[in-house]
Amino acid sequence: MIIDARNLNQAQPPNKALPTVGQEQARELIRLLDRKHTDADNDESVVMTPLSGPKKTSSADTLDLGKTCCRGLEEVRLEFACDIEYTKDKALTNAWVNSQNALFKLFGNSGRVSDEAAAGMSRDEFGEYMKTHELDREIDWRAVDMQVWGSCNYGSFTKFTDHLGALYASLEDRITTDFEGGEQAEQLEKLNAVYDKAVNEVIDNIVGKTERSFDALGASLPEGKLEKSIRGVIDGKAAAYRGFIEKNKDYAGIENTVDKWMKRDVGFMAGALKNACKPSDTQTSEELWSEKDILVLGMFGSMYSGAADKSAADLQVLRANDEESLGLEVSRRWLADRKVLSTFDPNEEVKSLCGKLFESYVENLIKNADNAVKIIQKNTEEAEGAKPSRFSPIDRKAVYAVLDVMKRSCKDGGDEKTALVKTSAFARGEFLKKAENSKLWRYNNEYKSNAKSRWENFYDTDLQNSSSSMKRILEKWESFDAAVSSKNMYRLFRYIG
Repeated sequence: MIIDARNLNQAQPPNKALPTVGQEQARELIRLLDRKHTDADNDESVVMTPLSGPKKTSSADTLDLGKTCCRGLEEVRLEFACDIEYTKDKALTNAWVNSQNALFKLFGNSGRVSDEAAAGMSRDEFGEYMKTHELDREIDWRAVDMQVWGSCNYGSFTKFTDHLGALYASLEDRITTDFEGGEQAEQLEKLNAVYDKAVNEVIDNIVGKTERSFDALGASLPEGKLEKSIRGVIDGKAAAYRGFIEKNKDYAGIENTVDKWMKRDVGFMAGALKNACKPSDTQTSEELWSEKDILVLGMFGSMYSGAADKSAADLQVLRANDEESLGLEVSRRWLADRKVLSTFDPNEEVKSLCGKLFESYVENLIKNADNAVKIIQKNTEEAEGAKPSRFSPIDRKAVYAVLDVMKRSCKDGGDEKTALVKTSAFARGEFLKKAENSKLWRYNNEYKSNAKSRWENFYDTDLQNSSSSMKRILEKWESFDAAVSSKNMYRLFRYIG
């Protein structure tokens, strides 16, 4: 069964008796599914079966609405308006299902169709009815609300903002064409209210998460700029669509055809406008960020979202507080940052902000590693009477020496995988040299034996050892590289989020 998430009935219940599945149960299922998205969702339909996990399906696999509801929601496909190719056939089906008073009303048409006139018709009969009877001009604002239902995040930012801009422009054109005077002003006021609410929801879902990641590491973003830039991008898209309509009134290709009734179909007209006009990366002014700038900031916010939480206690448990382990960690982080920046090429201000975020991350990591050393020193002294000289602070130069190898490897023209191998080999060699002579606790005694074993087995020359840390690092890099290179925001943000 398809649950068309644009059009879940959030208002009045239908007049007829409904099957056994309640609205709240359906909402809870959708919340569950939203948490279980996988990379397979990117551009394909995925059926989510709560007990057995996701599986792909074709349109032939879609279950009958009535039968599915009667036996319980076993399989559903979650779709939002910005994801859907809204064809004439889909618009007709949605309008027809609405006329039958089904559990989930699919508001394809914006004009209200009389139950007495349309209920009980077959789909084909209903299609003839729509073509031969002029719909009233009333805008179904509940249908408009459903078109912007659902939360927008970075993964859906481009699609959702394209859709919202097209929806606004197509409805504005309809209102100014069909209404006059005070009635026109009233309809435009309703449209602006829906639009403003949707824009604010986008901002609420995006800005706070990103700013918190930067603030947590002491690399704050300019106050209010991200919010203004998001609003500017959406307004810019709406303006681009509006300008396109002025020169292309028949952008849907239905003037003087039997399908002219579909001009009043909210979803269809917005979809037709999106297909006809492809707004470019929008930057409303030099003072604000463009769409790709916003997306890069979102990626960095996601990648660093938990970085500030790596506390001293975490490092103590992980035993990852020797200089070479820290150096390799920051080197891998630097390489990931470099990949994102080179792929999306944001403006210089955003590059600088991302660079400062990385620098703050490194400082925070070393500080927490020093705190971990102090904790270990205190615990060891109490248990063994160990000398303080064995617990000196982290050698920052040694951490950055590993990072320098990574930077030189990339600068010399080496590919990223080669740079990872070279940097790991350097870190391994440095640790093992210190383990032979150093009296520091992190290179000696019981920690030395654990760390030495880890580093000795870390770098596998032929990379055939399935338990090799080096092999796992390369495999993880390949997944990240593919996600970034695809520029598929759904896939990317699910991977790094």
